[in-house]
Amino acid sequence: MDYGQRKVAELKIELKKRGAKVTGTKEKLIERLNDYDRNNSFKSNKNDNSNLSSEINYVIEWPEEKLYKSVDSTTVLPNFDIININTYFLELYKDSIGMSDYSAVHRRGYNMLQNNYLLALVTANTSTHIFFKGQVHSENTKALTYFASIAICNGSGSIIQSVCECVAGKGPKAICKHVSVLCYAILKFREQNKWFIKMTPTQKKQVWHVPKKNKLDVSPKKAENLSYEIAEYNVCKKYKRSTCYDPRPQSSISQGKEWAATVRNKVINYCSLSQKRIGLCGILDSANMQDVIHDHDYLPFPLHHQLILNKISVSHLF
Repeated sequence: MDYGQRKVAELKIELKKRGAKVTGTKEKLIERLNDYDRNNSFKSNKNDNSNLSSEINYVIEWPEEKLYKSVDSTTVLPNFDIININTYFLELYKDSIGMSDYSAVHRRGYNMLQNNYLLALVTANTSTHIFFKGQVHSENTKALTYFASIAICNGSGSIIQSVCECVAGKGPKAICKHVSVLCYAILKFREQNKWFIKMTPTQKKQVWHVPKKNKLDVSPKKAENLSYEIAEYNVCKKYKRSTCYDPRPQSSISQGKEWAATVRNKVINYCSLSQKRIGLCGILDSANMQDVIHDHDYLPFPLHHQLILNKISVSHLF
């Protein structure tokens, strides 16, 4: 059915009839409707086992259900890597559908694994093959799940056969995203030693009784570790939204004066005007008495006459 000619409101009405989500762009709504059409509105038929019927000629027989057991950290895995996955899907897409959908099934299968669409995974072993069977959520509706199975050669790691309950998963070699989920789950365990299977509520740790951590680091900081870079405070001073800890006026900061020169001038001016001596005077260099006269040539009298007039002792100079 061609949904491209319909309005968005009409597409949403169709999706509501089928119990599907109605969010997204028009292209997403059309794609969702097409998926529902291909999969019979995702209505599972318990009596329809066409993909698993005995009419399909499988290379090897699937094990009995009682031989399967859940995967764990001690599960024996074949020599399986990304080359085996690419070889299997490339061969099938080249022969049947084409290369245009090859990357799509890989990407969607990998994303489904990362988003916890794999609900359960069991395995069974024989002398020559390793079988995996997993339960995977439908990508369009999580109310429906599919069972997919793959058989891998124990020696070479190549995929011998696969089957899934979805429309695209007809055996003996299925090419659907649910089979891709199983392949990437095995590959991820070989790389990270971790099964990407959705955890049930009883498997998760209780966290409600754990005290919440403070988001801010309020631990004290030592004074010697504080930063006093001029460039850092220039940025703060420019924008009044941020706090600036530079006590100097804006003109001194913009001119790039050093802290040492600013502090020295403040101390000398204070001591000269108040005729008091403070502790910082001990770390400042003494004035060169021979050059003082040349530095103060703006006075109306020579410096030593001016000092006498002001009753200031020469020892108060720094």
